[in-house]
Amino acid sequence: MFLLILKGKAQKNTYILYLLTLLLIFSVLLGISIILFPFPFSFNEIWISELGDPTKNRIGCVFFDIGFIFTSLGLFPVFLNIYYRIKPIDPILRKIILGFWLVGTITFGSIGIFHDQMQPIHDIFAGISYSSLSLGFIILLILHIVYVHSTKPHSRFIFLLYLSIGQLALFWVLLFLFPVRNNVPFKDFAAWEWVGTISIILTIISCVIILPEQQ
Repeated sequence: MFLLILKGKAQKNTYILYLLTLLLIFSVLLGISIILFPFPFSFNEIWISELGDPTKNRIGCVFFDIGFIFTSLGLFPVFLNIYYRIKPIDPILRKIILGFWLVGTITFGSIGIFHDQMQPIHDIFAGISYSSLSLGFIILLILHIVYVHSTKPHSRFIFLLYLSIGQLALFWVLLFLFPVRNNVPFKDFAAWEWVGTISIILTIISCVIILPEQQ
């Protein structure tokens, strides 16, 4: 069973349980890092990366690093499984999507290796990770509309789910998190990074749960 999971070829329900367990462990490790953060914590002011900075979070950074590296390794089988479950899409395009996800996953783990003080390498890897993962899902969404939406009714539900997640993230950013009242530039406002991370996690969960079993 474990080998099937690693190869991306286990049953759908197995990956649902596997992914939820993986993200639960990630959330617990991140939560411990937040608890151990020695300064007053605010999602509006503290960037995720600061939790892994040993100069600011001497003990908590260990849990942060383990969380990102462990989750990065754990996501490989998940993306392989999604890759096998989107077979209606052209094989070359599927490989391009998988390539974006693998690059994003590797650099996601690098966030836990190169901490916030190791600039500019930390920001480069973080930017590549978030951009690659997002691009992979955006391309998948577009191709699902082109290849599957017109022939399979379930694809309409997938499209609406993706759209809802995107709208929800945009809603929170624009109406609640954008610090207009405090005259803080958006690039200096830490909450958008948290919202982006949550949005990517929700999208991964939605893919694993909603996409049909591989044929």
